[in-house]
Amino acid sequence: MASAPVSITGPAGSGKRVVARWIVFEAGGESNSMVEVSCVGKTDLGQALEEAGQGFLIVSDLDRSSPEVQQEFCSLLAQERGRANRCRVLIVTRRPLAELVARGELRDDLALALERVKLEIPALCDRREDIPELADFLTAQIAREEGVSSLRLEDDVLALLWRQSWPGNVRELEGVLTRLVLGQRERRVDLDCAVSVLDKHVAKIPSRRPRLLDLTAALRSTRTASGRINKTRAAAYLGWDPDTLVVRLRDAKMANSDEGELPEAEAWGQSS
Repeated sequence: MASAPVSITGPAGSGKRVVARWIVFEAGGESNSMVEVSCVGKTDLGQALEEAGQGFLIVSDLDRSSPEVQQEFCSLLAQERGRANRCRVLIVTRRPLAELVARGELRDDLALALERVKLEIPALCDRREDIPELADFLTAQIAREEGVSSLRLEDDVLALLWRQSWPGNVRELEGVLTRLVLGQRERRVDLDCAVSVLDKHVAKIPSRRPRLLDLTAALRSTRTASGRINKTRAAAYLGWDPDTLVVRLRDAKMANSDEGELPEAEAWGQSS
């Protein structure tokens, strides 16, 4: 297992801790110890590192930590580097560590020690292709935690969720799905029910000068099982009529997208 620290950056609610836990799982799952600690207030990082052992320490709110905590963290990291089997540190922040240094919220030497591998998580509206699978996963998880049977989300409901702006990101999506799971007697959710639970303006993707990111995401999210483009379904996800989608694809020089030729999806930002 690699031991370099990983910084995970993204807007509030974007699922940074979920990604951190996924890293732990991929590295060995339950066989790895995992300790989560916030740097707000009184924080004993030494004890947290000791409890993590050779596993993982997930650290949040580093930008809100005191100078004393940051000094202690620098010293502890220097000690950890001398160990053969050391803990792996995962840092969760809303802003990149270099930006926190520029804002005077983080020591430069601490940022240099921590930012060896960087992973930037986009806002949910910039990775809409994740929404259908996220919705299914979260719905099943919420139902399991609440001791009820899971919901079936109809495709028009998934389309409605897909095109919302989600300023609160994954956290907001989870909140909406929780209300759906707990508020329905029927285990099938229709469009009227989903609209009532959203309890806000139901968004559509703007049809004038849409982002290429949204066009390609709609086409990818609605492919057939064989991988073919389904423009009718893609238009429904965008909240448009099919003719509008055809025109916008032509404007974007994607008229031949029905042949499956789409721009590559942008990966989450990663560097080391």
